Amino acid sequence: MKLVEWLSNGDPVIKKLVERHLLDHDVLNKDEGYIHRYLVLFDWKRNRWSGSVYSPKWISTHYTMMELKYMEVPPDNPEYTSGVETLISGMWEKPGMYGKYPDQDLCVVAMILGMASYVRFRDERLHDMVDYILAHCFPDGGWNCNWNSVTHPASKSSLHTTISVLEAFRDYLKNGYEYRREEVLTSIFSAEDFVLRKHLFRSERTGEIIHKAMIECHYPERWHYDLFRGLEYFQSVQKPYEERMNEALDIVEAKFGRKGYLTKGPFYPGLVHFDLETSRAGRFATLKALKILKFYRRSVFDILMDAEIGDPK
Repeated sequence: MKLVEWLSNGDPVIKKLVERHLLDHDVLNKDEGYIHRYLVLFDWKRNRWSGSVYSPKWISTHYTMMELKYMEVPPDNPEYTSGVETLISGMWEKPGMYGKYPDQDLCVVAMILGMASYVRFRDERLHDMVDYILAHCFPDGGWNCNWNSVTHPASKSSLHTTISVLEAFRDYLKNGYEYRREEVLTSIFSAEDFVLRKHLFRSERTGEIIHKAMIECHYPERWHYDLFRGLEYFQSVQKPYEERMNEALDIVEAKFGRKGYLTKGPFYPGLVHFDLETSRAGRFATLKALKILKFYRRSVFDILMDAEIGDPK
């Protein structure tokens, strides 16, 4: 069995993403497979998924919609567009304020901005979110959710927060938003450099690996950063290769090992609507790695796609 055959034998969502991103086929967006299973759980009486808007993790409206967005749910899907309105109304009461808290979490704001941009949601509250994010950029070029912590205020940016902002601004620009466009572009350039100065996973100060989780491939990533997420972002915006990516790309390539595919890798504990993959082999992780290698190491990608693999368990 070839790698592409194994991937295509998975859920219809994975088959669609393989055809679109690996095989360059023009495929229709349908509410099939995992996407359909999420959509049937939508509660039309409350315009949301389980629990409250943001919690519990990971069955809330917020994180369910994050998965649907990655799976490329049709942007005009009524459940998804209704969920966007629920997110904004429930999580953005005033500019930068959430409930009793004086400031909103920057990661959350960025993720909501990305989801709203995905469906081309038109509302001036998105302008408020852009203002809020731009106002809290650190001098090193990134962002940190703990910028306003009373007990442990951050003095430098976080990869976790910065990748969420980069993804949000990517979707914002991709979908034609113009508000503060030039400032957004400038901030993207600085934030990308912040990630690359760390070679995607190393401390600038010590050169050590920031956290071992950052060299593993997770799906879903939730709010967490890892180098696969960083490289997938760069691939998605067609960032030209540069040497600071090289070590991270070596890690991606090495993950295929003798098996010729990636395992699911670790996951972040919490509630789930249903299991996405039941075997140890990881189609989502393999797809993610192949998207990266297709853009940055095409010869390796071609070899992997044409290679025979055993039956993954």
